[in-house]
Amino acid sequence: MSEPTVAEATDSIYASLRVNNADIDAHIAALKAALAREGIEQAVFDPTRLAQNNRSGRKLMQAYFRQRGVSVSFRPRRGARCGATARRQSLWSKIPQGVQASPLLASVGRHAASGPAGRQST
Repeated sequence: MSEPTVAEATDSIYASLRVNNADIDAHIAALKAALAREGIEQAVFDPTRLAQNNRSGRKLMQAYFRQRGVSVSFRPRRGARCGATARRQSLWSKIPQGVQASPLLASVGRHAASGPAGRQST
């Protein structure tokens, strides 16, 4: 039997994750060997194929693989931006066209003009 490639080892890890981590340590060892054979430094996983696709699930997976000597990264979703960029673009999209505003004012939003809550004008 030939040794698995990185893609085959990665697919076996996805399959293991679907069946409650059965033989996960053996699959990680096979992935580590395949990475070394092919001269790749990091295993890249698709987060949409993970059982727990949130930040804590990804960090837990990275830590578990790191303990076994495998560096893990995750492929970004298509069209996804980093959180800071998306937030910044979202804030700037709320400012009407032609209005000059500082980032601080943009982050406060439209409620800044109404003043503190509960204050009545005289």
